[in-house]
Amino acid sequence: MAVNKSEEIRRVANELKLRGEIVRPKSILDILKKQGINVAPPQVSIVLKKSGLRPKQKVQSAAPKVVLAAKSEKPSVPQGRAVNIDDLIAAKKFAVQFGGVQKAITALSALNRLS
Repeated sequence: MAVNKSEEIRRVANELKLRGEIVRPKSILDILKKQGINVAPPQVSIVLKKSGLRPKQKVQSAAPKVVLAAKSEKPSVPQGRAVNIDDLIAAKKFAVQFGGVQKAITALSALNRLS
């Protein structure tokens, strides 16, 4: 009778899990090889993933996207007028209401291109 390799992979993985060991494809391959069952490493990985026995991998957080403002021919501050503390406070309130500084900058850049 032929051996169902997928069932054997799941059986060995569940045994490892019950023993409290980490379920790794290499350890499963070693155990199956001792039993005389020849299985390809990709098959072990696929069966583990489909059966939900794959260990959770660390998720790397994506780097924040950098949005470059479009170059404008218009100066952002009229010449002869410096930005004061009141302007900065108003800009901060706007950014908070808009959902963040980056969203506000992106929206203002788009608005500037429309003008």
